[in-house]
Amino acid sequence: MKQILTVLAAALLFLPFPVLFRTGLVPGADAPLYGWLQSAAEAVFGQGPFAARVPNALAGILTVLTCFQLGKRRDDERFGMWWALVLVGSWLPQLLFRSDAPMIWGNYFLFLSIYLAYRLSWSTSPWRAAALSGVGLGIATLSAGLVAPVIWALTGLVYWTWKRFHTGLKWPQLLFIVMIAAVTAGWYYAWLGWRGGLTGLRIQPYSSAGHSFSLHWLAMVACFPVLVFALTWLQTARTRSIYLAQPAENRDMSWWMWALFWTGLLVLSVMRAPLESASLLHLPLAYLAAVQVHRVVEGRLRLRPWNLALLGILGIGGGLMLALLPLAGKYHPELLPTCFRPDADWHIAEMAYGILYMIFTAVGTAMVAKKRAQEGLMLLLFGGMLLITLAAVSFGDKVRLAPQGTAVETKK
Repeated sequence: MKQILTVLAAALLFLPFPVLFRTGLVPGADAPLYGWLQSAAEAVFGQGPFAARVPNALAGILTVLTCFQLGKRRDDERFGMWWALVLVGSWLPQLLFRSDAPMIWGNYFLFLSIYLAYRLSWSTSPWRAAALSGVGLGIATLSAGLVAPVIWALTGLVYWTWKRFHTGLKWPQLLFIVMIAAVTAGWYYAWLGWRGGLTGLRIQPYSSAGHSFSLHWLAMVACFPVLVFALTWLQTARTRSIYLAQPAENRDMSWWMWALFWTGLLVLSVMRAPLESASLLHLPLAYLAAVQVHRVVEGRLRLRPWNLALLGILGIGGGLMLALLPLAGKYHPELLPTCFRPDADWHIAEMAYGILYMIFTAVGTAMVAKKRAQEGLMLLLFGGMLLITLAAVSFGDKVRLAPQGTAVETKK
């Protein structure tokens, strides 16, 4: 029953609103899956904003349900709900599910493949986990391109090094994953090669706007408040308190999530991938944040003054910027970010989204400081989830729409 309610809540969050933030990235022959999904949606619903955003909206629903289910498996239903809530209560993760970014599905399956690789050491059916991991890696390759197996392999290498070359992973199982992934994605690339389309095949399949290395790191600030909670690991990394102890299985998952986050961030930064590729990092980052949130709620971890200050400063600062957008749009359009249309119709009443977000952040942070952590965090995250949704609906038609096609181009 709770799984059904989670799906319904996620559907209400993502599906009804005809809001589409276009990236201008067109699925190509290197990574055709999103183009296939978008074409299928348009065949069912007809061309229009709703059909164009159905694939990523469904990815958002599936991601929320996955967080709940994996969190429930790790600990209990409460942890699963915190993981899902931390993800959808943060700015950039939720907004990307309202975009047409072609790599959203690929990043989801890449995360799932890495999670299943982690399960190899703890599952009672390791070969089944290996087979599913290979399928996930193959689908991720069809959606995100050859960068998916590169990140998968480097994440495993980082984890292997981190564990000082002593892990529960076995070479036959890893080779089985590679074989299943090759079968899952290889048929398409074999067909593409037969058509002569493998010429110029690249690791990074999407055209990049030349985003700098530092911009990828700065984009993590837009993952408020999930980033603030993840940063609290800095104060617990070397702590040997019994209150912060984790079972070996959960500790191993945290190592995998850290390996995926840092590997993904470095690879995407070096390759100057589109910023939308950061959706790969949101699930492990939200998991690490949820672990700390769960500890805070249970009274096993107390946020330090610098944690609370960072939470308040970033939240109030983000709310202030949101509140000033309608003011700038109405009286000084030249001050608007370039992503907004200068001729858009702004209303002073739209400042309420930013003002309310500042209030929720201030009150929620104060409640956490006064040891009312659960109420404060619920207010902060539920308030963020609601206001991000309303702001997206209100400001969506004011955003410049990049040209977007749905056809999958085959390279000659």
